[in-house]
Amino acid sequence: ASMSGQAGNVDLAGAAIGGNTWMPIHTCITGILMAAMPQVAYFLGAREDHKIQDTIRHGLFLAVCFSMLVLIGGSIGLPIFYGTLGLEPAVYHIAIWYSAGIGLGVLPFFCMGPLRILVDTMGYTLLTMKIYLLALPINACLNYVLIFGKCGLPRLGGIGAGIATGLTYWLLFALFAVCVSRVGEFKIYLPCKDDCRLNLKQIKEYLRIGVPMGFSIFLEVAIFCVVAFFIAKFGTDTIAAHQAAMNMSCLIYMIPMSFSMALTIVIGIEYGAKRIGHGVR
Repeated sequence: ASMSGQAGNVDLAGAAIGGNTWMPIHTCITGILMAAMPQVAYFLGAREDHKIQDTIRHGLFLAVCFSMLVLIGGSIGLPIFYGTLGLEPAVYHIAIWYSAGIGLGVLPFFCMGPLRILVDTMGYTLLTMKIYLLALPINACLNYVLIFGKCGLPRLGGIGAGIATGLTYWLLFALFAVCVSRVGEFKIYLPCKDDCRLNLKQIKEYLRIGVPMGFSIFLEVAIFCVVAFFIAKFGTDTIAAHQAAMNMSCLIYMIPMSFSMALTIVIGIEYGAKRIGHGVR
């Protein structure tokens, strides 16, 4: 968003509309997929390692299903939705194609979720941090090249930011997939290592835990993102200014979110190990 702002208010406003549409959707579905985290933690604590493989496999299946729903729903609904916001034609154009750029990475982004959950829940949170630190400068370079038209490529402005994000999602998915398939500690949990069958009962259990989680996170994020749509009628400059302020709020929100994820892992492992109330008199 910072680079989009340097490209101009119109580019920042278009990216803001697209980003504020994508944010509640991806946090909601990510929240649903995070149901794997307490499940995997529980199985680790209970030493039922064989069930972890099933959980990750069903998480990947749901990730593919949600990806298809988002892509189909977005291609049909976004032009209609953006048309009701009273956007300037240039902002509308950037918002649509920014969202299309994000769409390039929807599938790998959601499929990355269960793989990252496996890595984090196994205690390799430092590995996850290193992967994201590696992806960050690559994402910045992609943004710079695509937004400002470097290396012989056309100047895409805010649209380039969406494409760069979509490509970065592919990179992140590839890195997590390589780690899970190559690192010894994760190999035994490969989703289709021993069995590729799906169980409807397990899918229902996954959704029973995940849907309330995802919907709760959706409401938390939507409270902030929906403001961008309400103020769209006030013009491009207002949208751009709102997005500039929102960037800091999003960064701050991630800090307590990270602690809550760590707490979920710890509690899940302790609960699976039947150490409930351990040490409490």
